[in-house]
Amino acid sequence: MGAFSFKRRIGMFLGMLCLYVPLILGGGVFSFNTLKEYLTFPSELSFSSFFVYGFSAVFILSPVAFFSLWPIFLGRRVSIQIQKYVTKYMIVLFIVTVVIQIGFKVYFSNKLEDKGYVACPDIPKGWMPGMATRYVKDPRNCRQ
Repeated sequence: MGAFSFKRRIGMFLGMLCLYVPLILGGGVFSFNTLKEYLTFPSELSFSSFFVYGFSAVFILSPVAFFSLWPIFLGRRVSIQIQKYVTKYMIVLFIVTVVIQIGFKVYFSNKLEDKGYVACPDIPKGWMPGMATRYVKDPRNCRQ
């Protein structure tokens, strides 16, 4: 395995700062704020179970960012054995995330119905079709 030049190591460090750090921090903060909003049960909300992927970004990308520090500071690649473990971890965590997403969608949709929310047939503003569902407590608000 060849060593990385100093110039390439600086580029990798800047790339990590511009890619991994914002995705990890932004995904975690955005998902936490979305979950907090959902659990306050406002009179109207646009529910999407895709916020779970923000939490998974923290757990999937953190080891990748950590192992990106290896070549940056030591100038050589992480061993193939460690790369295999990290890859398996990421795949398992992605599958767990999909299962949690489906489970949370079923649980939270039932919770909303129990609290008297009604699903609006229209597409919430700012969302693509099929990505989110708008829930309101008063069905007359669906038409607005």
